[in-house]
Amino acid sequence: MFKTLKTDFLDFYKECREQDFGFYCVAAYLIFSYVRPQEIFPALNILPWTQLCIMCGLVFAIVKSTFKIGFAHVLVFIYFLICMLSAYFSVYPEFSFRSGWDMVLIWLLEMIFIASCINNLTKFRLMIIIFFLALFKISFFGAREWIKRGFGFRDYGISGPSGFFQNSGELSLLMAMLAVMSFAFICENKETRKIYYLLPITALMTVIAASSRGSQLALVVGVVFYFLIKGRLSFKYVMYGVLVACIGYWALPEKQKERFSSSGEDNTSRARIMYWSSGIEMVKESPFLGIGFRAFPEYFQDHFAPYVPEDMERIAKKREVAHNTIIEVSSENGLIGLTIYMWMYFYIFKLNRESKKIVEKLGRPDLCVWRDTAFGFNVANIVFFIGALFMSVSLYPYIYILLAFSFSLKNSLENEMKMLSRR
Repeated sequence: MFKTLKTDFLDFYKECREQDFGFYCVAAYLIFSYVRPQEIFPALNILPWTQLCIMCGLVFAIVKSTFKIGFAHVLVFIYFLICMLSAYFSVYPEFSFRSGWDMVLIWLLEMIFIASCINNLTKFRLMIIIFFLALFKISFFGAREWIKRGFGFRDYGISGPSGFFQNSGELSLLMAMLAVMSFAFICENKETRKIYYLLPITALMTVIAASSRGSQLALVVGVVFYFLIKGRLSFKYVMYGVLVACIGYWALPEKQKERFSSSGEDNTSRARIMYWSSGIEMVKESPFLGIGFRAFPEYFQDHFAPYVPEDMERIAKKREVAHNTIIEVSSENGLIGLTIYMWMYFYIFKLNRESKKIVEKLGRPDLCVWRDTAFGFNVANIVFFIGALFMSVSLYPYIYILLAFSFSLKNSLENEMKMLSRR
């Protein structure tokens, strides 16, 4: 086993050495974003490494004439403008403008950066491997923690690295998406070693350890969808899906099963319903541009918290978000913002469908892995949507990294087709 791992590592290292500076910028960006060595070794935390990687990569792409912008980037830019308008006309403009109003612009630059620097299939394959390896550090940690606690349940779940995935819910959603993406990539790559299945397995274990009902439900939906669509409703794949679902349910701690059985009645569920119903009322009051960018907590405290039932007053006093991305976007950025946001979501499916068509048109067996990788991105997109119904994550990396990867894959396949036609 170690001999084959060594061989794979040396081949991977050799291929990476042959790439250009733009690829190294993307690789460094992924490492600094997800492995976060600048926090493991504080001496490194002297520069804004992720921003530096993006800027260097964009400058390199401009110089080398590989700068790439597509309709996916236009959609994100329009969403950024809507967020700006929502902040300007906000009920609490000062609060809106100091609440990360530039976050969407940062994700836009990240998407353009990846699309411009990753423009062929070799680079894309190496980038995906680096991305998976970076997240394996997190999934391995989560699986180890669950084993150390005796596969038991903890109310607080499990904490991830500082940043976007420190909270247990956001971490488990990332791991649920990782499980289906990595499984699609590994399963359809005929040269993959069996040991690499540790990645989706440890990701699955982290989802269970995190104790987030929304992410666990999202993963179940994703697994069922994967086997039903992949197998075109064949008996074998249906049985695979049932088997995985049964194993997952069996692995759940008893207290976690009790949380599922009490859904809708416990205080957490009642609080979520309270936030959701309040968010719907906010949409009715300000349907076009919403109450203001990131203004949900303030608006809820001023207009809805004083009227909650007595037994919910303690929970209502907390400055909470909507705990539902659709309600978050529609209440804060209006129905206009929701329309563009959902367009971004569905555009991921369009990009991956086009990638699949290019693979089928080329008709090369060695490219089939990219058809299945695109399918894995689609399933991860569904997992994200289900999980996001229980979290406010419109400004988190999930949808933007899926857009970036899907666009980059399509662009790389198009360049491959152009290169073959020239030959």
